[in-house]
Amino acid sequence: MLLLGGMGFGNGRRPAHAESGAIGRIDGLTIRQQRHLPRESSWGWQEGVFSGKPADSLSGENQWVDSVYNALKLEGRIAQSFMLQVYSREGGEPNAEVLRLVEKHGVGGIIFFQGTVANEAAQTVAYQQAAKVPLLMAIDGEWGLGMRLADGASYPRAMALAATGEPQLAYRMGQQIARQMRRLGLHINFAPVVDVNTNPRNPVIGVRAFSDSPEVVAQFGLAYAQGMQQGGVLACAKHFPGHGSVSVDSHHALPFINRPVDSLNRIDLLPFKHLISHGIGMMMVGHLAIDWKGETPGLSCSLNPGVLGTLLRTQLGYGGLICSDALNMGAVSNGKKPAEVALDAYQAGCDVLLCPQDVHTAIAKIAKAVRAGAIPIQRVETTCKRILRAKYRLIGPKSDLPNVEGVAQDLDRPEYGNLAREIAQHSLTLLNDSLVPILRPDRERIALVSYLEEEREGFAPTLLRYAQYTAVSGELAEGENADEQAAKRLGIHTLAIVAVQTTNALPEKNFGISQAQMAFINACAKARPTILVLFGSPYALQYFTPPEKFAGVLVAYGAESYMRFFAAQALFGGCEVGGRLPVSVGSALPRGSGRDIIRQIRLGWRVADCGSTPENQYIVQADSLVRMAIDSGVMPGGQVLAVSRGQVFYSRSFGRYGYGASWPAVTDTTRYDIASLTKIAATVPLVMQAVEKKK
Repeated sequence: MLLLGGMGFGNGRRPAHAESGAIGRIDGLTIRQQRHLPRESSWGWQEGVFSGKPADSLSGENQWVDSVYNALKLEGRIAQSFMLQVYSREGGEPNAEVLRLVEKHGVGGIIFFQGTVANEAAQTVAYQQAAKVPLLMAIDGEWGLGMRLADGASYPRAMALAATGEPQLAYRMGQQIARQMRRLGLHINFAPVVDVNTNPRNPVIGVRAFSDSPEVVAQFGLAYAQGMQQGGVLACAKHFPGHGSVSVDSHHALPFINRPVDSLNRIDLLPFKHLISHGIGMMMVGHLAIDWKGETPGLSCSLNPGVLGTLLRTQLGYGGLICSDALNMGAVSNGKKPAEVALDAYQAGCDVLLCPQDVHTAIAKIAKAVRAGAIPIQRVETTCKRILRAKYRLIGPKSDLPNVEGVAQDLDRPEYGNLAREIAQHSLTLLNDSLVPILRPDRERIALVSYLEEEREGFAPTLLRYAQYTAVSGELAEGENADEQAAKRLGIHTLAIVAVQTTNALPEKNFGISQAQMAFINACAKARPTILVLFGSPYALQYFTPPEKFAGVLVAYGAESYMRFFAAQALFGGCEVGGRLPVSVGSALPRGSGRDIIRQIRLGWRVADCGSTPENQYIVQADSLVRMAIDSGVMPGGQVLAVSRGQVFYSRSFGRYGYGASWPAVTDTTRYDIASLTKIAATVPLVMQAVEKKK
């Protein structure tokens, strides 16, 4: 075994909420100094133009906007407002109907849904080449391209970002997403979600929201949007005037926000006001109804001239692009013809009509209303020029087509995964630390009750790096008593670790956790000291025994492989923990709840596969030495383990326990005798000392 190491444990960083760089508490959450955020406070639209742009530099822009506008007929000017949905999962060839609408009717943009990065890039090229006026290309990528594109990078959800208490992580995420989008020829991301999730049983927002605090949402929403817009991608705050308190899914029916005006101003509108004051480029209006100072009750805000014109444009002074939510959603499409929905949205004040249907009829219907005087021609000019101005600044007079060659490789960069893992680790929230970290796993008989689907970087495989355990079933047959079965199955074990994930986003479905699972988990807490690890929505904590009844409660805000990977390490002190609940879960767990693991006490792992990352290429010489030793018969097998500041950044195993194919292969969990360990225990410290003395 060859061990390369750095002196000491700890990576030199205290958890987010234990660090001296904090700038204060916001609604129970400690927010750290935003070191990575730019100092300028305005970055986007102000009165219809991008702020900070010198007046003399607008001449070329104005000339292009005017020339394109004048060259378009009425129907072409209206068509600039239409953004069509496209799927790239079926290949790189463009959709024939969409291509026809681009060529013949001059629609203004495309929004991509499920597919792959290579297919999306190829389709982008085809659509842009067919367009007379460059197209605005968009994606709904709240947590990255991976939300829509199978091989795109994904990051933790918004609630995980807020749990870190570090807005600079949201800013960096926005920067990276913008870089990836520009590589694909995309210009608009329909993010961030700045809804204040005040209803724990919200059927559509949940962990997509940063918090149930308007101030926290405003802080993180601004940082995320700022990172994208300064990276050349237009951000879109949604879902105005706030989708966080609803109890109805607008994909199926129209929610009604029954809030007093002062509450709406103080809670839901606050993040939108904050982003407007800093120049957010686009605002998506949600399909939900409010009673705003006598405006038409029961009418969706996306179709309501009072909300869009009086509230958003006049009272809040917003000068950027206004986009409807998808017009094919049930909240506005039920009982109405698609062309009528598009007409109502355009007439109400939406600049961009998202996912319209029956596009040809809708364009004709809006043009007819303009010619009849129902829609002023000045409104058409203002909207069309606002869109053209955005195109000039995001694209230029001629579209810059993405290079399809090597696009998948370009988007598979180590720093993207590294940031996702950094956010995941910093978001981990420990709510009871009675037995966490587990100090002496060698003295425990550990039972693992897992409701997770394991992966290579899964929870259970990572536990094995720290301790042996026995897998115990947590399923109950019909008629079985949870208390009896828990006591029986845990048997001689002294500690139980229970891992459960929310497999459904709907609170009405108990987030996918069955009643039998709840009963067995709570029974485990009564039978033995039990550590509960919840992957997903923290609102699911309400189904379990209060945290103080467990020996430990750890929340990870998703079930991604890297979340499982770091959660397992946290239980044994392999990484620091400093996250805080960004939402309240009943009275027992107020917003801001959480405890710290100040310093790691055992080796941690940066990634599950520490042998294949590009940054480890400089250590391949060690691989060669081990392989040469095995080939020459010096040893039958071995392991290379490289550690820096308590973090394993390289680990690879070679050969077998003994000479011959009958011996087991060496793995990461291989145990060595004392004679094998002395070879490294004696030499490595001497090598490290020599390096420090620069010898």
